[in-house]
Amino acid sequence: MDLDYDLSCSFHTPMTLRRKYQALAALGFKSINIVVPPPDNVDYTHAGRVSFLPLKNNNHLADSRSLFGDPFRQAAAYAKQAGLKVYGIFKPYEGGGVYTVPNGHHLLPARSQVSCLGGETQVASFIAKHPRWRLKRRDSGKDDFSLPATSIELAFLLDKLPLAKSDGRTYPALSDQSVLRAPQWGVEIFVSDDNGRYRPLALKPVITREIKRIRIADANGSTLLPSARCLMVTLSGFSIINKYMAVRFQGNGPRLLLVPQTMITVKSGERVLKTTASPTLRYNPSLTREFKRNLPKSADFKTCGFEYAWSWPGGYGWWEWNLIGIARGYEPYIRGALCEAVPAVRSYWLDYLKYIIDCGCDGVDIRLPSHCSGIRDFFNYGFNREILDAFKRRFGRLPGHGRKDFMEIMRIRGSFFLEFLKYARKMLHERGRTFQVHLRECLCKPSLGLRYHENGAWFMPKILPDWKKIVKMSDRVILSDNLSERHFAGARKNVALSIKRYAAKYGKKVWVYCYLQQGHSFNKRVLNDFAADQHVGGIYLYEVVYNKREDDGILEVVNPSRVRVVQKHMALFKELLKP
Repeated sequence: MDLDYDLSCSFHTPMTLRRKYQALAALGFKSINIVVPPPDNVDYTHAGRVSFLPLKNNNHLADSRSLFGDPFRQAAAYAKQAGLKVYGIFKPYEGGGVYTVPNGHHLLPARSQVSCLGGETQVASFIAKHPRWRLKRRDSGKDDFSLPATSIELAFLLDKLPLAKSDGRTYPALSDQSVLRAPQWGVEIFVSDDNGRYRPLALKPVITREIKRIRIADANGSTLLPSARCLMVTLSGFSIINKYMAVRFQGNGPRLLLVPQTMITVKSGERVLKTTASPTLRYNPSLTREFKRNLPKSADFKTCGFEYAWSWPGGYGWWEWNLIGIARGYEPYIRGALCEAVPAVRSYWLDYLKYIIDCGCDGVDIRLPSHCSGIRDFFNYGFNREILDAFKRRFGRLPGHGRKDFMEIMRIRGSFFLEFLKYARKMLHERGRTFQVHLRECLCKPSLGLRYHENGAWFMPKILPDWKKIVKMSDRVILSDNLSERHFAGARKNVALSIKRYAAKYGKKVWVYCYLQQGHSFNKRVLNDFAADQHVGGIYLYEVVYNKREDDGILEVVNPSRVRVVQKHMALFKELLKP
């Protein structure tokens, strides 16, 4: 169970947690894995946001946390008192930085924060003290902030978008004539100095349109369409020195389909400027000292601004949208993810494992995915000095821009991460605790695509440790083997099987994840699949707290002192927990 997520779904008192663990023990469960909140309880997902504006009554995290001194330490103690073994799930790359507030704003209550593209963001205090130890962007040369923006060029796709590249959406082709004869949009440009308050540009832009063929790439430079017919719209007749801009189209013009990260070009004269584009509005920003005096409207870019490192929207980045934010420059670091090649970072992680042990846990489960690893153009990150030095020692040169070199960067990062795992295993065994690592099939057969079972997925750190060494090191092998889940389509059964067979060579059976809410996988068909698999030694039921939105889960909090088992799963429980 994810502790912060539980505390956010319903109001919890210490008694609530006691009741939940007692209920699990009564059902026949012997152990529980609890996701340890990140250091300093940083906000790392929608569940972890301490304050919304306007305040949402369906998020109870702040109220729940206020009743606990150390939520995880107390949760571990209550679970042990209920007779459960407790394993702490440690996510090294979960360090905050998912949500931002405008430049110059100060979070309320006061928390550790750092500046980033688009504003300020909360991070763990260790990261705030050592921001240069995060994963660094590739060097792109001197900034060009002193040059004014004098034109904005946007390319919109007119050809049919192949279904395989559209995330299942259908976009038929548009003819040249239908586009050129269609009513023109009204176009507005807005500017901002803080990505919080936007005001209209006084001048109306000059608009030119033409149709031509261009190559379309994703944010990492990989070709999506080698030659596509596009409507090119150029806005000019201005000179903008502000750091942030927004372009809004209004009216009944043709459909606006583009990849914001690569189909928008800002120039100063003929020089292309370094910019980052985003269609993602800043929804429900966290409370700040400045917002408290001047409340914004949720999802209103003129009072909230944009998120510029948002990586959660799936697929190849195609958007049909009439509003785009543009920031000068690039995100210098992945906001909340530390670089494993820095020795002090590995020591910091080991210290956090000591805290988990000190809370009374029987072992630690190290999980790679995080909410803080995502960024759309991930090919450009992981270029810290330690990694570049290691690359040069191995290849005698610095890395280029291609996929092959980026995969080598991932392997180098993976070797540094494996060093951390070796020390973690040694420390845990010396203290009589178990060591386990959560594997995913993409570590066995890497792929840089963006689907859930690929290394390019937004939540995956871009590392490639030697998975065979991890299997041999682990006391228990854990695998996300979600072959029957609707939400995790695309799992490669043969790849997962190769991991299971390798583990079997060392006398180890694999424990697999069963996602209740995200995958709705706690059903007879999925459990039969697992039962028929000779390599499966056990099942982890993930997301046990009942979520009304998903209408799934095991335990429902009726009120802070009453917890009940969700009845629709009772028959399955009885079958699953038979001796």
